[in-house]
Amino acid sequence: MNTKKLVTASVLLALGFILHIIAPPLIMGIKPDFLLAMMFLAIFINPDIKNAMIISIAAGILTGITTTLPNGLLANLIDKIITGFIVYNLTKFTKFNFLNMIIISIIGTYISGTLCLLVAFLGDFTMYFANLPVVIITALLNGFIVPFIYKLEKTAIKKS
Repeated sequence: MNTKKLVTASVLLALGFILHIIAPPLIMGIKPDFLLAMMFLAIFINPDIKNAMIISIAAGILTGITTTLPNGLLANLIDKIITGFIVYNLTKFTKFNFLNMIIISIIGTYISGTLCLLVAFLGDFTMYFANLPVVIITALLNGFIVPFIYKLEKTAIKKS
């Protein structure tokens, strides 16, 4: 990973970390995971498996230490690693355009949220279904946030 892409990924993760901290809880104290959107952007900008895994681990740790979800650190770490691998593969094997970016972001967020809830609540499907609306809302938000910030990032890179 060259220095410019490393700095870009770091800034995106830092921005996602700040958004994750200040995001208000939606249902039962569960907050939307905006750090996930920044993780997707970092993977889209630098689609390399090694970098995707490093970014995913860093995002999992950052999300885990700020979450209000029970068992959140382990759940976030597991879900970010798996989701990062899936998003990397979807990015690698599809034509990269804005529509696919939206679809990959929505799918990735839904997978991440589902895995996180299943691991955190250890198979308690009542809690899973109670929190599923947060996952769906966050997936839709990330589907529109990711292409918007990607466009801003590409504009900033061109001007620098």
